[in-house]
Amino acid sequence: MGYFRLETYGATHDRIGINARALGSGLMLDPSEFEARFQSVGHLDDNLKVSLMQAPEIDPVKYGYDFKLEKKRTNPIKIPDIITFRTHQNIVSEKVREVIEAFDDFPHQFQKCRMFNHEDVELTERQFYLINIRRYVQFEAGKPPEIKPPYQMTYTEKQVLGTIETNPELKEKLSKLPIWHIRGDRNTLYLSEGLVSELRAKNVIGMDEFSVPLGRDEECLVQVWEADKHRTIYE
Repeated sequence: MGYFRLETYGATHDRIGINARALGSGLMLDPSEFEARFQSVGHLDDNLKVSLMQAPEIDPVKYGYDFKLEKKRTNPIKIPDIITFRTHQNIVSEKVREVIEAFDDFPHQFQKCRMFNHEDVELTERQFYLINIRRYVQFEAGKPPEIKPPYQMTYTEKQVLGTIETNPELKEKLSKLPIWHIRGDRNTLYLSEGLVSELRAKNVIGMDEFSVPLGRDEECLVQVWEADKHRTIYE
């Protein structure tokens, strides 16, 4: 049993020309201050010191954003339902919010945000939300995995994937978490097979699975720990 990794890449951002615009105070959320307020909500493996953490809610007034599509010909209907950003302002559509809330009882936070076209006219065809996935997994620093994954690992992933790779029981426990982050990386999302199936059943846009190493065009989803599949892709 595995799980999926989702990260929106530059091809998608370039196609729709999407940019986040800070509202309210215009402040950026300080990662150290944010993580200092994490609370432990359980342990996945005491020996390996792997814990479940719950992140705090984010103040929507202090750290609110809306989004602008800079490209003139962007079709609002083709905006992905899930978009992640290196700056952590991850957004999802109403469709995705409904699926996550029905599938996962963890208290994730969804904050309404507005979408504008290149002329600064608000697009009202679909509702989007800033999403604060509040389930984090905390690891002791380890080593990179021996099996090279078909995606570019973040610095944080390099510190923990070796630990997951060599512990089947931990891998199975992680695969049962509907949606989560690794502590220290708010950009990359990890999703269970069950949640991905539910999202696919709703024809969610923005979940094209890798067909080649590192993905092609707007491919952003890859199944983690399917070693045979990874070898086939590399060969």
